[in-house]
Amino acid sequence: MRPGPLHQASCTLALLLVGASARAQSVDARGLMAAQTAPAGDEARAREAFERGVGLAEQLQWSEAAEAFEESYRRYPRVATLRNLGLAHRALGRFTSAIDELGRFLREARPAEGVRQQLQGLIDDMRVQLATLTVVPSVDGAALTLDGAALSPGEAREADPGDHVVGATADGYARAAQAVRLARGERRRVDLVLQRAEGGIASRWWFWTVVGVAVAGAATATVLLLSEEAPPNCGSLQLCLSP
Repeated sequence: MRPGPLHQASCTLALLLVGASARAQSVDARGLMAAQTAPAGDEARAREAFERGVGLAEQLQWSEAAEAFEESYRRYPRVATLRNLGLAHRALGRFTSAIDELGRFLREARPAEGVRQQLQGLIDDMRVQLATLTVVPSVDGAALTLDGAALSPGEAREADPGDHVVGATADGYARAAQAVRLARGERRRVDLVLQRAEGGIASRWWFWTVVGVAVAGAATATVLLLSEEAPPNCGSLQLCLSP
């Protein structure tokens, strides 16, 4: 998703903060701990990724900058890197990630009051723009996902504005999925309808195996087929259904 006017208008502030963190390598408790435990090679590669991210941010290449900052933090988890990563995610409209990262930076780094106020202002602004999504399946006990992450039925989940995919699965039903586009600040409920799997229980291979064995009077074999050790039917989509 391309950054909108609001993101572009704040680039000056973002670049000031990014530049400051690149040139003033402040020391904090977490940074000291990382310095004592991280291999020297990882620290050097983390610094290279960090500097690369700064250069990309100065060119407003926020997606590539975010990837560089993520690599830097993964290799050497300095608290200062969270500020840069959060600003890059904000510019990309990934508000939920940005709020988490900038919030962690404020809690752990305890920056100067001026920086704290600037970042808290950005966090407050992003919170207002978050959308809220609630998904209600038509089948009780269905497992829900939002962009692949687990979601509880009826839960009001904060989400970034933009495009998302909600999905639902339940025993005996075909998987349901729906694309959803959320506007900034929108509150949306999605009623996700699941359809019975074609053929129902009688279409499963193990059902007719059990019936045939039962007719033949082999009760022991029937018990084995219905036990927990029976192989699941994963099908071509690898969606396993246990008997």
